[in-house]
Amino acid sequence: MAVKTKAEEVKTSDIAHILKVVRMARFKGACLYMDEAGYWKPLTEDYFREIAYEVLGIVAKTRVNEIWDYIQYGVPDLTKYAQYIRMNNLVWDTVTVDFTTEVSIEDCVYATPVTPDTDPVGSAFILALADNDPGVYDDILQTIAPIFMRHKPAGVIWWKGEGRNGKTTLAQVLYDLF
Repeated sequence: MAVKTKAEEVKTSDIAHILKVVRMARFKGACLYMDEAGYWKPLTEDYFREIAYEVLGIVAKTRVNEIWDYIQYGVPDLTKYAQYIRMNNLVWDTVTVDFTTEVSIEDCVYATPVTPDTDPVGSAFILALADNDPGVYDDILQTIAPIFMRHKPAGVIWWKGEGRNGKTTLAQVLYDLF
């Protein structure tokens, strides 16, 4: 086992001190830091330097450069959690299309401040868009759902145009067929 030099011990201590103050990670090749609200943000080299000098005080630029090199490649990689979306205090799994407790909310890079509605009552707004038709309401939800799914359906159809040109009739024919 190699013995660490005094400089290596100082660098290791500096890294630990910085990571105790600000959580940092990698995700799909990018460096991130967790902000005060608990959301992941891109970590630029300039912002890292601000953090390093604030935490360590006045230190040599070469020391900060060495720590930055470590941060870019040595912090935990959260890419393996790409299938999870943080929804306030819940974690949505885009593969199982369900909530999970297997992953910590702090490890979810993708996040939304929206809290899922646990009440099975439908959205009055979406129901109004659907002209109070439960079938159309369900179609709208199924059209939006792929946003929260890892494996997207083969296709989604959107019709665009002025009124009274057959969009609703065509949608109704497809609905009746399937």
